Amino acid sequence: MTRTGLALCHLRRRPGHALLLLLGLAAAVATVVGLLAITGTMESALGEELRAGAVRVVITPPRQEWDFTYAGFAVGPGLSYGMADLPADTVPRVQEAGGIDLVAPKLLELISGPEGDTLVVGVDWEAERKMRTYWQVRGRYPEGDDDVLLGSHLADLWGAGPGSQVRLWDRTYRVAGVLEESGKEEDGVLFLSLAELRHRVNRPAGLTFVEVRVAPGADPVGHLAALLPGAEITAIRTEGEARMAILGQIRAMGPLVAALAAMAGCLLVGAAEASSVRDRTREVGILRALGYGQRDLLEIFLVEVLILGSGAALVGYAGGMALARFLLPVLDPASPTVGWHPRLGLLAWVATVAVALISAYLPARRSSRIDPVRALRFL
Repeated sequence: MTRTGLALCHLRRRPGHALLLLLGLAAAVATVVGLLAITGTMESALGEELRAGAVRVVITPPRQEWDFTYAGFAVGPGLSYGMADLPADTVPRVQEAGGIDLVAPKLLELISGPEGDTLVVGVDWEAERKMRTYWQVRGRYPEGDDDVLLGSHLADLWGAGPGSQVRLWDRTYRVAGVLEESGKEEDGVLFLSLAELRHRVNRPAGLTFVEVRVAPGADPVGHLAALLPGAEITAIRTEGEARMAILGQIRAMGPLVAALAAMAGCLLVGAAEASSVRDRTREVGILRALGYGQRDLLEIFLVEVLILGSGAALVGYAGGMALARFLLPVLDPASPTVGWHPRLGLLAWVATVAVALISAYLPARRSSRIDPVRALRFL
């Protein structure tokens, strides 16, 4: 019989011992994998969001009073951009300035919706999609004047979803998609094409504010102020302090959790193998009587641990990913769903097998060196 066959026979003879060892290792693996999956997903999402909007410039008319918020600015008492419009030539002037990566004009309008007043934001679909790279849309992204995009809370309030219809200004619009919940003001907003909103509210050149994404290393605020006298030019840095703080705390726990998990795995495997030395005495006597040498026995014992470690890595990886998918929405609702990470699975397998083999080596070596004469007395 092959060494693998002998190892499997031994595992089948002691299923309780094998299952306990596998689940113990899998729990340690799941803890580390879940932590790494959460931090990796948050870091990737934050990195993309901050790269897309790390520095924004917002061009607004004199501030006035509204009761809503959008794009990180209070459209409420004391801070508002809805009562007066920017000049019609604002966008062409902004595009003349150097250091501009993207220009996204917007028009804000309050309308009476099915469940009360609703903030409608008129946008250039293509520009807004590039500005909000972190958006996750259920359904499809809008393309024309007949499409609308609903925030998640507004969609729930109206009972609308992708493919349904909503009626505004005595006209029916198609809900192209619904934004996944982000924890931002966008969750309660209705998005419409800028041209359609201008037409419906009879403001052909209506422009509430312009959001500008600055090219890396550029600082066009002074130039924009000269080009647009009278307009307010505000540089906004999107730091995501709360989410970064959560990420920092989780990452700080990483080394400690990984060390504790590795230690627990070593102790578990070492103790399990050490406790089985006496149980293996009879098995060693039989194998030595059949001609197996010390090296053969050592390889059999290590193959057994290799099988258990591989199974624990697989179970632990699946459990860790499930844990991450459950915990991340609780820790950071704005982060996207945790995806599968094949490299993380490979890393988990390598680390688990290495810890298991290193921990089992000394007990397995001691078992393989049992005096065959003493071992045969147990037959």
